[in-house]
Amino acid sequence: MWWNERENFASLGIGHFIWYPKGVKSSFEETFPSLLAFFEVHKVKLPDWLNKNSCCPWSSHQDFLTNALETKKKELQNLLSETISLQATFIVERFEQTLQKVFVDLPHSEKQDLLKKIESIGASLQGKYALIDYLNFKGAGIAQTERYCGQGWGLRQVLQEMPSNAKDPLLAFAETAKKMIRRRVQNAPRDRHEERWLPGWLKRIDSYFLTQPLKS
Repeated sequence: MWWNERENFASLGIGHFIWYPKGVKSSFEETFPSLLAFFEVHKVKLPDWLNKNSCCPWSSHQDFLTNALETKKKELQNLLSETISLQATFIVERFEQTLQKVFVDLPHSEKQDLLKKIESIGASLQGKYALIDYLNFKGAGIAQTERYCGQGWGLRQVLQEMPSNAKDPLLAFAETAKKMIRRRVQNAPRDRHEERWLPGWLKRIDSYFLTQPLKS
């Protein structure tokens, strides 16, 4: 469970699922309510105060750190600890569902080129992990609100910028992902100070080579 300074949302679970307080709107897709709906479908028992329509009970970073809602915080932490495998399933299913939307508005030739890139990256378990993680990490890249200076940083942008017929598709994907992340930080509003998160974001992309995903 995290709430980064200068963010207006909590980040929860293995996928850092975004959860907004009541009345808060932002440009980033809110994903935690969808996870809660997924839990409900799979008959996971949720705390009495929590359901797919619930708003985050904390109002800010400081409130999250100091508020006395320790019972809710503990119950939420237990829920997330006990559902790790189900969260992973949710991430994979979300990838499969979202992928159908990523290229829907593109010309046929470009769509086929991007699908070939996905196929080449996903030829290994490590590549599958990279694709699924990046989508969950930085989004699909199709929401117009997820742009700085008109430029996105999601999976779509990485695949579009990635060279075709790369000798090492996974390496090309990771290097392009880092390029998109650095561009995001450069374009971000100065008051967000996103440069402080850059080392952690780049380290996560490095995990596409260092982490061995679970075998199916």
